[in-house]
Amino acid sequence: MAPVSGGEARAVEAKSCNMTILELWPRTGVPISSLLQSLYEIHSKAQNVPIPPEPDVTSYLRWATESTDALQYLVTGEDIDRLVRTPAFWAALAMQPGTDQSRRFIQAEMRSRIPALQRAIASLEQFQRRFASHSVPTTFVVPDTNVLVEHPSELVKTNWHGLLQSHVRLYDGIHFVIPLVVIDELDDLKRVNRTRSRARATLKGIYRPISADPTMRQRLHSANEEHGAVWLEVLAESPGHVRLSRADDEIVDVAAQLSGALEQAVVFVTYDTGAALRASTAGVSHVLLDHHESPQG
Repeated sequence: MAPVSGGEARAVEAKSCNMTILELWPRTGVPISSLLQSLYEIHSKAQNVPIPPEPDVTSYLRWATESTDALQYLVTGEDIDRLVRTPAFWAALAMQPGTDQSRRFIQAEMRSRIPALQRAIASLEQFQRRFASHSVPTTFVVPDTNVLVEHPSELVKTNWHGLLQSHVRLYDGIHFVIPLVVIDELDDLKRVNRTRSRARATLKGIYRPISADPTMRQRLHSANEEHGAVWLEVLAESPGHVRLSRADDEIVDVAAQLSGALEQAVVFVTYDTGAALRASTAGVSHVLLDHHESPQG
């Protein structure tokens, strides 16, 4: 194999950092691997609808019902309705099996369902590969909004290995995952006098490096002799996602979902005792920071 040039290596690295927005998220505690296994089976069976000599409508309804049963504990009902149990399912319930009309109707519906399943599977596979692409052991960290606004040092200047030493080994990487709700909260805080300057600076620090491609992760700190690299990216929301009413609950839920999806611990970091208690209740590893004990960069 021919050697890879420096430019080619950077291009490969950049390509590996692309993150596909998930078509659907697994429920909290459900691994992506489990959801993928079910989707593989549902997709395989979809390609055989209708199953001769069974009438088209009967075959389709059996597939949709079995698929719904397989997914009900893995994803939300809204995602099932979007992926499998579409309005066509309810219309098919009233159709006469074996007619030309029903046959054309079911064929058209399956021509839509199969690509939708393929997109969902592809996005989950790419998401899974992306978070497994680090070359060294890496701890994923979800920060509360207050950490990005109230910590004495700005995001890029903070000694995160020192701050999170109870959960992160010195030479391991750190991968910050910023939920979109945190970005929205920072946007609100940049209009408040007390937090305006810091919120704006943080948003610029997050946005500027990824403005050309919001799905890219950025390197905050390179690896050196003292600690591993620190990465940051914004986690987009899947279509149809409905946020929890309280921002703290939403951020903790993202951490819990990410931990279950990746089948590894995700650390939630906050200055708020209430948020830390929510994380503890949800079974999420967390660090409750003290304003007087935060290491500087």
